[in-house]
Amino acid sequence: MLKNGSINYDLFIQKAMRQAIRDLLRYASEKGIPENHYFYIEFLTHFPGVSLPENVREEYPQDMMICLQYEFWDLKAEDDAFSVTLIFDDEEYNIVVPYASILKFSDPSVDFGIEFSTDDIALDAEHLQALMDELDEENKIKVEDSDKPLDNVVSFSAFKKDHD
Repeated sequence: MLKNGSINYDLFIQKAMRQAIRDLLRYASEKGIPENHYFYIEFLTHFPGVSLPENVREEYPQDMMICLQYEFWDLKAEDDAFSVTLIFDDEEYNIVVPYASILKFSDPSVDFGIEFSTDDIALDAEHLQALMDELDEENKIKVEDSDKPLDNVVSFSAFKKDHD
């Protein structure tokens, strides 16, 4: 989360806003969207992890907006993405949208909205890859170190009394 040796505040804010979207969608998936509310979500259709029917992706090669108001089912908000069933061309399809692909999220009923620039999304994609690489490296170190004896662990087996 550092950029050129300094704290990248923008990245922290972007992450917090995406977590807020995730939490709102989790709330909606568990309790439903309150009667007067509805969500518009615009996202990049070509972003890694986006799952759409091919005909929809062809119709919207860059981005698309969906509305969660009346005709949606099976909304699930996972840690990194949400999925929902919508109707496209009179057929139901389940789509998957990573939070990092979202350009805009709004609830016009209360004049609430969050907007991300494509630069922010590129930062998220880069940060995600860097974080994954960092975690892989940490796990590699833990595995390599697991074969070393631990000098700071006391074995209690020497102090056990035999109960034979």
